[in-house]
Amino acid sequence: APLACGNRGTSMRLLTGIAAGRDFVTRLDGDASLRTRPMDRVLRPLAAMGATVDARDGGSAPFAIRGPQAGSSLRPFRGRMEVASAQVKSAIMLAAIEADGISLIDEAGHTRDHTENMLSAMGADIRRTAPSTGFPTVEIHPGAELHPVDLTVPGDISSAAFWLVAGSVVPGSEIHLRGVGINPTRSGVLDILRAMGADIEVQEERSVGGEPVADLVVRSAPLHGITIDGDLVVRAVDELPVLAVSAAA
Repeated sequence: APLACGNRGTSMRLLTGIAAGRDFVTRLDGDASLRTRPMDRVLRPLAAMGATVDARDGGSAPFAIRGPQAGSSLRPFRGRMEVASAQVKSAIMLAAIEADGISLIDEAGHTRDHTENMLSAMGADIRRTAPSTGFPTVEIHPGAELHPVDLTVPGDISSAAFWLVAGSVVPGSEIHLRGVGINPTRSGVLDILRAMGADIEVQEERSVGGEPVADLVVRSAPLHGITIDGDLVVRAVDELPVLAVSAAA
């Protein structure tokens, strides 16, 4: 039976990356909404690495993917991503740990690096270079033996953003949020609110499973308008709706 991904695009893209290195056919499907979402941006690079893909035009679900047959391996990925997408990058990385050489992913923009952090915590050999100009390159060296890890999933900063805004705009507020992930690829909401005049204190910074985590304390403060553009938009794209509430205040 196909792997039923429901409405979860992240699940479909990451599972496709895992399946690309396996010597059997994997079929993936989703609900009516997921069937309209583009998957070719994931399927094309995996096919270039040697996976066999059976999909409709446009690569939308349902589709099937099969990895190389026994005795052969995926080819390493070498190239620039078509779009700045952490999901596509992660799918390629999950396939690349099964390849027969070093893969080099040139990013098309700054994207979230949760996959790099977790795979590295599990023993994968992943290196990230930050050039003086342009965007990072991720190197995946196959062959490392992965091991399981015990970790606490950090609090989601997108969910914390609602409390950060509420604590800022409701007079007399003081809210303590424990164990929130402050990964710099996701923490644009903190920079934006602080630039608006918010009183946000970062306490007890630590690392959990390779992810930076901290406790946050927000106290009410008068806010003022700012311009949000460039890299800040990328680092806070999921939080822009609730930031509109802070802008209204």
